[in-house]
Amino acid sequence: MRLYLTALFEAQASTSRAGTHPVNKRRLSGPGEQPSWADLLASPAQLSRVGSAVHMTPSAKKMRQLKTTLVRLHEEELITLPHSAAGAGKYEGFELMHEAGKRRQGANDLYKLPKPTDKDFFVVPTTLFTQGWIHCLEDTELAFLLMLASMNAYEQPAAVMGEVRLLHYGIGRDAYEAHMMLNNLGLVQVTIDPRRFDDGKIEGYNDHHEAFLHRFQLLPAGLDTPAFVAVRDQVAHGLEHGSNA
Repeated sequence: MRLYLTALFEAQASTSRAGTHPVNKRRLSGPGEQPSWADLLASPAQLSRVGSAVHMTPSAKKMRQLKTTLVRLHEEELITLPHSAAGAGKYEGFELMHEAGKRRQGANDLYKLPKPTDKDFFVVPTTLFTQGWIHCLEDTELAFLLMLASMNAYEQPAAVMGEVRLLHYGIGRDAYEAHMMLNNLGLVQVTIDPRRFDDGKIEGYNDHHEAFLHRFQLLPAGLDTPAFVAVRDQVAHGLEHGSNA
């Protein structure tokens, strides 16, 4: 998810024209005039040793992770590998395909940069990438943010029906509960039924009173904060106070 979203952002920040397929001229790794794909991705890889000998360097681990991710994206038809027969260089110049991925019938289309007149796209704040949130949030938290962005939950809170969350967005209970951390980080504002107790029960529920769905509002200003500092401080706070954070 992180690599594909980063690649979409990189493509939209390029000089390619709207409605065209962006060309990937960025190297996988190594020195050059512009950062490589490996430079754009964060990794917890550390030096591996066998005795006093170096077994694998962090850069080598990062490249292995990058290539493994590209294989997975290729299997899902989210990218194509135009140089697949080039041996060691087969991952260079990978090209983006449409976000819908693998189809039941036929091959997926190449990705094209959205046009202002298109109706089937939604806006994601650029600070998700430029402030490092793309690297610091869990996959479930990123999926939750994207769901709210697609529902345009910027100006007013949005309620998410369970069947919509599961069938339309593919977000299960674990990902749904990601809103708790996002609320703590100031990225999402959560409005709950005032009759709901801490254990989840609803006052008067057995008296045929309907429970109100949680409502969520995306707070793009929260993404202006550097992600690493915000997540580090929130995790430390949670450990200190024994909260769910």
